[in-house]
Amino acid sequence: MGTTESVDFTKAIITIVTTVITIIVGGLIGYFSARRISTLNTKQVACAELRKAFAPALAILYLRKMHRADLDRPDVDGFLFKSILDHAAAIEGFRIFVPEGKRTAYQEAWEAYRKIAGDKDHGVFVTKFITEEDPYDFIAQKIHTILSFAKEK
Repeated sequence: MGTTESVDFTKAIITIVTTVITIIVGGLIGYFSARRISTLNTKQVACAELRKAFAPALAILYLRKMHRADLDRPDVDGFLFKSILDHAAAIEGFRIFVPEGKRTAYQEAWEAYRKIAGDKDHGVFVTKFITEEDPYDFIAQKIHTILSFAKEK
């Protein structure tokens, strides 16, 4: 009788240990999966916020490019200058999602745009001397360079 009881006891211990290990492993998988999904969701929201912050600037650049006449043309310089603080806030809010190895390029992209958008009266005018490209396309390209960091992967 003693052997049967010890075999049953051993089986019970093995069953309990296996169950505990399964629960721990399952819990860890659930925890890390939830954490990863949460991080991805947070990054997706940050990407959307960055794109949202620059969408009006891209729209006014497009409108100005299509509206070549001087009468009733949108004031691109004024609009970009007024938007610069919103853009700066979006840049800083997204910075934590930029991989460490790309942060210098991200900052350089921001500085290239900021130098133009931060000039209240002459950003577009100065751009005409920097490049032979259409100034509105040139500025839009600076924005697209910033937004390229928010491409979801």
